[in-house]
Amino acid sequence: MLVITAAVALLAACSVERLNLAAPNALSREKAAQLVAGKTTKAETEGLFGKPLDVLVIDGLERHFYKDFNLRALHIEFDKNGVVSSYKYSD
Repeated sequence: MLVITAAVALLAACSVERLNLAAPNALSREKAAQLVAGKTTKAETEGLFGKPLDVLVIDGLERHFYKDFNLRALHIEFDKNGVVSSYKYSD
């Protein structure tokens, strides 16, 4: 029984670490508002939010998708020069 309790405690600790509740690149409306269409680059976006969860390329345009542990989502579309052309944030 003690081994099972220790294993559960260890797994719980790992899951909290994996979620990283204080992540510096967590999504927020305020951070998304820092994106400026026609100005913000991919590098600046990754500096704000980290690596995207997923990247999709359609017709030569890249779309980056982010989601955090609170299921907030951010979809960013870049033009052919790697500059934000549009974005959508949802809580």
